[in-house]
Amino acid sequence: MTGLAALDGAEWLNPPPAWDRTAEALTLETGERTDFWRDTLYGFRRDSGHAFMVPVEGDFTAHVAFDGAYEALYDQAGLMLRRDEGHWIKAGIELSDGVANLSVVVTRGASDWSTLALGPTPGPQRLRVTRLGGAVVIQVRNDANRWQ
Repeated sequence: MTGLAALDGAEWLNPPPAWDRTAEALTLETGERTDFWRDTLYGFRRDSGHAFMVPVEGDFTAHVAFDGAYEALYDQAGLMLRRDEGHWIKAGIELSDGVANLSVVVTRGASDWSTLALGPTPGPQRLRVTRLGGAVVIQVRNDANRWQ
């Protein structure tokens, strides 16, 4: 399934205060102080982030194009794979220390965070997540229009 039709049957985990879905786009406004995080580094748990979830099975690739109004530390947008509150991966563009990063958090009981600096201004982004068997590959489209 391609395009926004892939979101047919999606349900919100922690619905945002405002959102809209048209044939062309999903838009939303996030709530204050929402996040997904579990224990490590900061010692707290958050399971309050917004995720528009579609059930998937087996191998797949999810590809999204998106933009965000990144204004505050840790503002982020992207994709999430989730089994339950203690097992998930979130990947996207995140603002940290004034730099836009490809940010990936893998949680298997506790969260583990990695980043790749992309530059000072995020702008529109393209992100791809592929699951093949037990492996997950996360890629961002770079300035040379290649998957990185």
